Amino acid sequence: MKTIVLHVRALELNDVLYFNRLKAGIRKIVQNNRLVVVHSGQASGQSGMESSLQVAALKTFNKTFAAKLSEELLPAVALAAHHLGLAAYSDQSDEPNLSIRPKALLYLLQQGSIPIIAPIVKDTFHEEKIVESKELAEKVSATIQADLLIFLIEQKEQLQSKQECQAMLEGKYEARSQQTRGGRAVLTDISGMEQLVFAS
Repeated sequence: MKTIVLHVRALELNDVLYFNRLKAGIRKIVQNNRLVVVHSGQASGQSGMESSLQVAALKTFNKTFAAKLSEELLPAVALAAHHLGLAAYSDQSDEPNLSIRPKALLYLLQQGSIPIIAPIVKDTFHEEKIVESKELAEKVSATIQADLLIFLIEQKEQLQSKQECQAMLEGKYEARSQQTRGGRAVLTDISGMEQLVFAS
């Protein structure tokens, strides 16, 4: 059984068509694979908020995302990255460090659960803060030796720039995921993910 990490960029849960396609893709993936979902939150409305409000909004989004999957009888478990000791974050040095301790995550996967992870960690002062979800997905993928890391975007044209798209495809964002046992990373939209799922 393969392990897949799915990174979902900003998502609008009220977009029924898109979310139904995403649920169908997730259902198909978990028939024959273990799946971890890392997301960055809601598509709009968080950028101007105070940090504590952003964290609260992201927690609410995470629970709603997991609940909507559970309504479809998908065994989703809502987690912040610091829950169950999964992610440890240190900002004591010049470069903040995010490390993953996979024991609890691997246990959830063995039980058939789908961890839905929000990029919320606790800093040195035990304050909750949001980290880069792409980095979290990469680190989770590398630590659990995932076979595939999927960066799911809305449409390739909607990336910030062609340079970002090219950088991701060349592996600048994928470097850590390549430390997996032959694992690979793919940048794609929902149609591409559906093709990947059905091809597998």
